[in-house]
Amino acid sequence: MSHPLFGKDSFTGTVVIDSLPFTKQDTMLDMIVSEKKNDIDQANLTYQSNQSPYMVSNQGLIWFDRDFENINIWGSAKWLDEGESSEQLYIVAPASNVNEAVQVQSQMRSSFGEDFVPKSQVQ
Repeated sequence: MSHPLFGKDSFTGTVVIDSLPFTKQDTMLDMIVSEKKNDIDQANLTYQSNQSPYMVSNQGLIWFDRDFENINIWGSAKWLDEGESSEQLYIVAPASNVNEAVQVQSQMRSSFGEDFVPKSQVQ
């Protein structure tokens, strides 16, 4: 994580999700923090194909705290190869089940504010 004196914070590295092959095979572009609120950062999470024409293969939004201990990723249905489905995918850490994920999201929303996604609780 880079915290320049002038300019936006950025992360150079890789976010790999074992169950999503594109996160292992495609190149992840640097994450530039677009918004910061109360120790929670928001950035675009973008993967680019390693094969010509090198197009964006997948993208989403990520929220994380300074130590990457709490993470919320909002991916599209395309992440699960479901095309243009209206389903939304959330990957939350640390969480072992839906209830723990909702708790982490609630804590992050309390810090970040109403612009945090998801806006409603999982039922």
